Amino acid sequence: MNDAQDHADLMDRVEWELAALRESTFPSGRLSACEGHDGLPLLHMVMAAELLSFIQESISLAHQHEDEWGFTAEDLLHIGVNPPRGLLIDCTSLHIPDSFSMEENILADFGWYYIEFDFSRSIFKHMNIRFESYAKRVEFILNATTIMGSGDISLQKSSATIYATDFSVKEIFRTSGSFNLIEIKRSEIAFLEIHGARIRRAHIINCNISDGINIRRATILEDISFRESRIKLIATFDDCKFELPPDFHDVSAPSETTFLHTEYGLAKDKKRSEVFITNKQIMNDTPGRFRALRIAMKKAGAQHEEAEFFAQELRSRRRAALSSDSHIKMDMAEIAISWLYDQISAFGTSIWRALLSFILWNFAFWCVFYIFEIFFCNNKQCFLINKNLESKIFSEHPALTIAMQNALSPLSIFASNAFINANSITLLALSLLQSIGSVGIAALLLLAIKGRFQRGGGGSSA
Repeated sequence: MNDAQDHADLMDRVEWELAALRESTFPSGRLSACEGHDGLPLLHMVMAAELLSFIQESISLAHQHEDEWGFTAEDLLHIGVNPPRGLLIDCTSLHIPDSFSMEENILADFGWYYIEFDFSRSIFKHMNIRFESYAKRVEFILNATTIMGSGDISLQKSSATIYATDFSVKEIFRTSGSFNLIEIKRSEIAFLEIHGARIRRAHIINCNISDGINIRRATILEDISFRESRIKLIATFDDCKFELPPDFHDVSAPSETTFLHTEYGLAKDKKRSEVFITNKQIMNDTPGRFRALRIAMKKAGAQHEEAEFFAQELRSRRRAALSSDSHIKMDMAEIAISWLYDQISAFGTSIWRALLSFILWNFAFWCVFYIFEIFFCNNKQCFLINKNLESKIFSEHPALTIAMQNALSPLSIFASNAFINANSITLLALSLLQSIGSVGIAALLLLAIKGRFQRGGGGSSA
């Protein structure tokens, strides 16, 4: 039976039977003393075991119609962009005063295209949902749902979706596993934890997260947004991979915000956290995302993270400007300066890179001067050594002496009391170039030190 109308008729019949089952299981007359949300009717008082039994009976009822379903497992793999309706389990307007736990054994041999659990306008003491091997699509609706304690949804193989608006969790809300979409809007959550998750899209919009967030070992395949949310106390992103940087537009973030071992653009280089531009959207959106993160960190007083996102913003702008499809434009001089600034000190964020650049720059000039000393100065005096120089080490190794002098006392080669002077226009030009480069790199090194250790400005935990 592949006809769409026949399938719709089947679903209507199943949904009518499920509605009758709910009314017989939770009679309208048995109500809790706990009022519903926003003037809605009083809630049904239901123990967790009763709710689980109702879900099992609903699935068993639907299972009776699977012979009429008409889709083979192979058909479901090619269902396309307009899938058939799934099975809806109505768990709305319930008050569960004890801990509710649901595992995948209730879905054994379940053959519908997907199953949807609607817990809207319900109150739970605790909620724990864990599916380890169930591989079909699962949806959870938590609109105006309240969890008085903690909530945990862990789905390792399912293609799961969470919809939650006006959602409230008094303690901690955890998610882990595989999700197609997590959409939480206008909600109050004490602490949000996402651990070991692979998520296509996550939209946590206009939420108040009072005790902070902890996102660890998460891979975001497309996008994650915290737009207009207020995060307090702490925000930790550890060992995460983002295709696009998190959207922090109009976000209030705490000063205790850290991004550790984080990759962007699903990059392979964790130390640099490089942004590899793979498509036009990412190319154009990435600099703005980093700018929003930088502004949020500045307001929060998270000075180290602010500097890191400043570097990422400039780096992504340069890479976007190299593409003809980008709306970001930079001339070649700007691109060259940006590249040098990045290579020398990672835009002022890497002390060790700036220090290494200083050492390598001057070592390279020592090698050049040494070549002059060995191959070009046998019959001609290239270096004029100050007669007052008493150290035999410096007087016997003029290439080393002039390189150190240019590095530690730039432009002193032109002074009359210099340890050593160049007796060649070429050597004078090389010394001038080395001195200017040393001053520039030393300035970037000082900026990196200042940026790393200066006191964060302006922000405080919201």
